Amino acid sequence: IPCRKTPGMAWIGSSPLSLSTINTGKIRSELVRTVSRDKARENSLARRRRIRRCGNIDNSIHRIMAPLRNASIQNSIKKGEIILGVDPGSRICGFACIKARIDQPFQPTDFMLIDLGVIELKAKIPFATRLTQLSGAMHSIIKSISPNYAAMETAFLGVNPYSALKLGEVRGMFSAVFHSYDIPVKEIAPNRVKKQIAGHGHASKELVSLTLKQHFALPEGMMPFDATDALAIALSLGITYGH
Repeated sequence: IPCRKTPGMAWIGSSPLSLSTINTGKIRSELVRTVSRDKARENSLARRRRIRRCGNIDNSIHRIMAPLRNASIQNSIKKGEIILGVDPGSRICGFACIKARIDQPFQPTDFMLIDLGVIELKAKIPFATRLTQLSGAMHSIIKSISPNYAAMETAFLGVNPYSALKLGEVRGMFSAVFHSYDIPVKEIAPNRVKKQIAGHGHASKELVSLTLKQHFALPEGMMPFDATDALAIALSLGITYGH
């Protein structure tokens, strides 16, 4: 750092030294490293503040039943396998976890329900923020259940292409979350799900929901179709790949 009073001099502590006796390039590099570390620290604190502003993600998860803990995990589709079914949505997302009671399950009674519910977010929240909160909620569900497989319906193009694009982003985000835990993701066609659960490929959501209520003795009354759809997807995967 050049001394203002005496050209060609620099102050180190309280004593002036000739610039020829110190390495000014080293001083500059140290200053650059210090500034870089400060900026990195500020960016890290800013990211933490943004995460805190998102609120408690677990508050957006509404479970219809309490999850059963300590479910055993197997290496193949057999007794003890856990399947996580997901019905993606940009504002409301259904999820369901089932566990095989026996080896090579092939019918609904061969599975037990261990978790069921919906992730519900406010519509006024920006879409990018909702994606972040959906991701955090799914991380929380996976950590509490530890599923072996994840299941979703195959993508389809509805009446509104804009909604289909948004749904595609949600599906992609969920797939990335599953793969981050090395959870294989299986896709089942919607018609196949309805046929395996309700008997024909064009069954209504009401019929699918009623059938599942009978299989798993679910509570009476109206239940979110997002949750029962996720349960149907999980059960369809278990029946398809269980034997």
